Amino acid sequence: MQSATLLSMALLPRLGRVRTLYRALGCNNSLCESRQYLNLGYWDRGAQSLDEAAEHLAMLVAEAAGLTMGDFVLDVGCGFAEHAMLWSSRLSPRGVVGLNLSVEQLQSASQMFPDRARAGLLLLAGDAVCLPFADASFDAVLGVESAFHFRPRTAFLREAARVLRPGGRLVLADLCGIDRPLTLKNRLAEVVGRAFWQIPKENLVSRRTYAEQLSAAGFVRVAVDSIWHQVYPRFADYARRRLHATDVRARLSPVFRRMLIASLGARHKLDPEAMDYVLAYGRKPDTQAARR
Repeated sequence: MQSATLLSMALLPRLGRVRTLYRALGCNNSLCESRQYLNLGYWDRGAQSLDEAAEHLAMLVAEAAGLTMGDFVLDVGCGFAEHAMLWSSRLSPRGVVGLNLSVEQLQSASQMFPDRARAGLLLLAGDAVCLPFADASFDAVLGVESAFHFRPRTAFLREAARVLRPGGRLVLADLCGIDRPLTLKNRLAEVVGRAFWQIPKENLVSRRTYAEQLSAAGFVRVAVDSIWHQVYPRFADYARRRLHATDVRARLSPVFRRMLIASLGARHKLDPEAMDYVLAYGRKPDTQAARR
C-alpha cells in the first residue's frame, strides 16, 4: 500500500503531494534504530547512529538560535515532533508549537508523546506559507529539513518574519542549490530527487541567493553556511549499511528503499554535486534598530 501511494504522487495536485509523501512514508521508513527522526543527522560530534546524529542536528539548530528558557518557539514542519520534544526537555523554553502539514504525523506524535502538554509542546496542523498565528507571536522559528518543501520558500520566509517578535531568530537546516553548472548526470539526479522529495525548483537557489532572499524578507545578520561535509558523507556511509539491516528490509517501503539505494549509489563524491546542505540564519531587527 505504501509503495502504491508513493507511485501515485505524480497524479496529485502539488500541495497534496507533500502530504501524500509523508502519509506513504508513515512510521516505518526512518533509518533510525529507535527514534522517528527524519533528518540526515549532524555527524561531527561523534555520533555512531542516525538516532544520535539526528539529535545532534536538532541541537545544532537550537544552539544557532540561542534558545533560552524564556523563548516561545515555532517548529515548522515538525514531523513526528522529535525535535520539538528534544528542545522542550533539554532547554525548557517557555513553550514550543509544532506545525505540520501531515495530520498523520501529528497523530503519531500525539501517541508517541502523551505528556507533551506538560512539557510545553502544542501540535497544530497548518501550512508554513500561510502561518495561522498573529504577528510577533514567537521568539524563534526553527525548521529541520522542512523548508525546502515549502512552495515557495520565499513566502515562508516572509511569514516567518511576520510571526517573529523584534529580535526574534530564524534558523533552518535546509537544502539549496549550488552555484555552478550541473553535469548531465547531476542534472538528472536533481530532477529525480526533486520529484520524489517534492522540492520546488525555485527553492534550489545558491547560498548567495538564499541569503539575499532572507534579507529581502526583512532579516538582518543573515548567514547561509554549508554544513554538507558534516552531514551528507557520513550519513551516506551509514545509510548504505543500514539499508541492508534485517529490520530495515522488513519494514521499509520497497519503492522508498530502492529510491534511497539508487540515490546513495549515485553519489560517491565528498562535495555537493546537485544540492547543498546548509544552516540558514536570520534575525528580525529589534524595534530600535528598525526605527533608525
